[in-house]
Amino acid sequence: MDKKTYIIIIIGVVTILGTIFLNKILKKDSKNNNTNSTSIHLVENYSDFFTVNGCATKYINYLTSENKEALIKVLNESYVSQNKITKENILTKIDNFSGRSLTYSATKMYEEPLSKKVNKYYIKGTLYEDSIDGSTKSGDYYLIVTIDNSRKLFDITPYDGKMFKEE
Repeated sequence: MDKKTYIIIIIGVVTILGTIFLNKILKKDSKNNNTNSTSIHLVENYSDFFTVNGCATKYINYLTSENKEALIKVLNESYVSQNKITKENILTKIDNFSGRSLTYSATKMYEEPLSKKVNKYYIKGTLYEDSIDGSTKSGDYYLIVTIDNSRKLFDITPYDGKMFKEE
């Protein structure tokens, strides 16, 4: 074999190895972009926990003040359409806390990554009713908060707490 043949063989082998290597890198990168939606885990990051608790607190404040416009905006769109919720009937279709002075405190929270930028949080919290004598526990309350970090948006879905009741 002459020198040209060796050079062509070496170029061919390098091209094939480069293609294989590049293909493996691209496959690994695409696996990192697609988060496994079945990986639900306990939230341990304090910042995430308190951010999500703040979203839930806003929702409770909208409920107690009967702020229909804010409630419609913050409720999950598919939840609104499935339950045929409108601005006119919203206070009859969701929990009615009007006239009560309530505070909300998350006690346990799970996170489900939906994508790199969107996470869904399942929250178990406690409602406290404030009075002159202090606050008394009003009961557990469950919510799902979905946060889109890329657009700085969140939405709320009332939840039956099934995940927490099975523990």
